[in-house]
Amino acid sequence: MESKLNLFKSQIDEDIQLLKLRFNYDSNILKDEYTFNYWVLTKMYNLDDEIAKDCVTEYNDKWIDCFVHFPDTKELFIIQNKYYDENTSLSRKELSDFLISPISALNSNEYRNKSLQKVYNDVKDDNEYNIFLHFYITNLKKQDYYNDLIWEFRKNNSKFEANIFFLDDIYEKYYWESYINKKSMSWDITTRYEKNCLKILPEDYHLPNMKEAYYIMAPIIDLYNLYKESKKVWYQLFEKNIREYLWNSSVNKWIMATLTDKQDRDNFFYYNNWITIIADSVDRKSWTKYTLNNPQIVNWCQSVNSIYYVLDSYSEVDIKADFKDVFVMCKILVVDKDNSIDDRFAKDVVKYTNKQNAINEKVFGAILDPFIKIQEWLKDRGWLLLVKPSDKNIFKTRYKDDKKALFDLFEIANKNNLFNIEINKVTDLFIPIDKLLQIIWAVVNDWYFAYTKKNKLLDPREGNKIYENFSRKINECITINNMLKLYSFYKHADIEQWNSQDKKTPIPYYVLSFLWYWIKKNNNLTINSFLDSVNYEDFVFIYDYTKGMSSQYVNSYYSKYSLPYNEMIKKEIDNGIIDDIISNYSIYAHEKDDRMKKIFWLN
Repeated sequence: MESKLNLFKSQIDEDIQLLKLRFNYDSNILKDEYTFNYWVLTKMYNLDDEIAKDCVTEYNDKWIDCFVHFPDTKELFIIQNKYYDENTSLSRKELSDFLISPISALNSNEYRNKSLQKVYNDVKDDNEYNIFLHFYITNLKKQDYYNDLIWEFRKNNSKFEANIFFLDDIYEKYYWESYINKKSMSWDITTRYEKNCLKILPEDYHLPNMKEAYYIMAPIIDLYNLYKESKKVWYQLFEKNIREYLWNSSVNKWIMATLTDKQDRDNFFYYNNWITIIADSVDRKSWTKYTLNNPQIVNWCQSVNSIYYVLDSYSEVDIKADFKDVFVMCKILVVDKDNSIDDRFAKDVVKYTNKQNAINEKVFGAILDPFIKIQEWLKDRGWLLLVKPSDKNIFKTRYKDDKKALFDLFEIANKNNLFNIEINKVTDLFIPIDKLLQIIWAVVNDWYFAYTKKNKLLDPREGNKIYENFSRKINECITINNMLKLYSFYKHADIEQWNSQDKKTPIPYYVLSFLWYWIKKNNNLTINSFLDSVNYEDFVFIYDYTKGMSSQYVNSYYSKYSLPYNEMIKKEIDNGIIDDIISNYSIYAHEKDDRMKKIFWLN
C-alpha cells in the first residue's frame, strides 16, 4: 500500500491545481510554490478564499509568505512556506533568517506589507496576544540543527512561539489540529425568581469530581436571542450537537404549533424536556442572571431552531408581550475543554442526551475527522458530501436562493464528471458519506461485505476494526480525485441499471468488483496508482468491459447454481465464473482482452 504521506502529498498537488484555476487572475499564481501559500491559508487555517487573498505578502518576499490574524482568540501567525520535492533540504540560513529577519523588520516598523505591519503594531504590546512563527515544508528532510535553532529562538524570545512543520506534521495538523478561528461568546440566561434555579457546586457537596451545574427555568426569549446573536456573529452554537436540525421532523411541527397557539404556548414548559448546554464557565451576575461563557447546545437543536423560526416572525414588541410567560428548563454544565477527562465527559453528555432521539452510532462516527476534511475537499471539486444528518437540509437551504453559487458548483463538478452524469439540481451533487465508503471498500476490499454489512463502515464503537482501520483512514487509501473517479464509475452503473429494461443490470457493486479483479492481476498496482495512470478513454473502455461482465455473470450464475437474481446478489462473487467469462465468452473478443491487459500492465 502506498505511504499515507505520499498520498497526502499527492492530495496537496491536486488541490494546488484547483487553486490555480480559482485564482488565475494573477500570473504569479501559476507557480506551484506560490499557490501553496493559498493552500496553507485555506486548508491549515481555514480562511475563506477572499480573506486568503489579502493574507499573502508580496511575491518573492524571502522573509514572510503569508500571515493570519485571529483577533477573537488574540493570535497572529507569521508564516513561511517551502513547497519542496522529497530531495530538497532547507538550509540553516533559510530557517535562521525566518526566525530573525521578520520580527526585526516588524519591530523597526519597516516591513513592506502594510497590512501585516499595522496588525503587528496593534498587537505587539498586548500581553494577552500570542504571536507564532510557522514554517511549513512539504517533505521529510529533517536536520538536527533545526530543533537547535528553534530552541534557541524560544529561549531568547518569550513573546513568540516558533514551530517548523514537515510533511508528517502537516498531515497530523491538517486532519486533527488545523487552526480554526473559533469565536468566543458570552450570553446571559435569566430566570424570574431565585428559587427557579438549582445550583450544584462541587464544593458545597464536598465531592471534587462533581461537575458545576445549573438547572434554570429560563424564558424562551433568552434562547431565541442567544441563537439570533450567534447567527449574527457566526458563533458555532451547535458545534458539539449531534442531532442537529432535521427540518421535516414531526417534533419541529409540534413545537411550532404549540408556540403559535396563544392559549397553549404557556404550557410549553411542561410539554418539553430540558435543553442541555455545555459552557466553559458560568458567572453569576445576580440571583436571577447567569452569564454563560462559550455556551454550546448539545441536545435540543431542533427545538431551538423551531423557537427561533417562530419568534423571528414576530416584531420585537410582540415577542416581549406574547412570549414573556413561556419557559423551558435549561441544564447547564461547566466543562474544562482543555482537560482530557472533561473532554471525554462532554462527548458522553452529547451521546447520552441524544439517545432518547434514536440517534444511531453511524451519526457519531460520521461527524469525526477526516470526514469533514474530505467534505471540504469534495466541495472544492463541486460535489457535496453528506456527513452529518443536517447536511442535506443545510445545502438545500444554502443554494436555494444563491443561484450563482450553485451554478459555480455545477461548473466545477462537470469538470470532474467523467461519465457526464446529469446535474440539474443541488441534490444531483450529493454524495452520502456511507455510500462513498461503501464504494471504496467494494473496490479495495470486498464487495459482499460492503453490500451486506455497510453499517460497520460508520460504527465507531470500540473494537470495530473496519471503522478504525479503514473508514477513519480512508484518506490514507485514496486521493480525492480518485474517490470521484470511483464514485462516477459506480453512479454511472447505478443510473444505467435504473434505466435498463429489466432494472437489474449492470449491477453497480459487481462492476466495481470486476474493476478490482483486474487491478489485482498486477501485484504492483494499487487502486490509487492505477487510477492516477489510466486515461479517460481507457477508463470508459474499462467501464464498458466490466459492465458487460456484470450482465454475463448474471446468466452464468443462474446456469451454474439455478438461483434467481434476488438470491444471487446476496451471495459472494464466484471468481471461477469471472475467469470463465473472460476466457470463453465471445462478447469479449481477443482484441478487447488484449486492451484490458495492456491497460493493467499485464503484457
